[in-house]
Amino acid sequence: MANPIDVFSGKSLRRECLKAGFSKVAMAERIGVKYQQLQKFDNAKNRVSRARLWPAAQALGVPVSTFFPPVDLGATWPSDAESGD
Repeated sequence: MANPIDVFSGKSLRRECLKAGFSKVAMAERIGVKYQQLQKFDNAKNRVSRARLWPAAQALGVPVSTFFPPVDLGATWPSDAESGD
């Protein structure tokens, strides 16, 4: 099971690319990964690093916080061990 934050980040990246009209190939080039790697981010198969989210945010004209869920100080998130990572 993927970590919920990774799922949120991947879905947010895909949503923002669609809104901005970026193809997956164009966004992959912008953040320095292969198209296949970007697909793995989209599906939360691989964890996208902050170093990749920063240029994505710049290219898309959105705050980097777009790719993270809102902070709820009372919420608990599964640890990596619980999520299978």
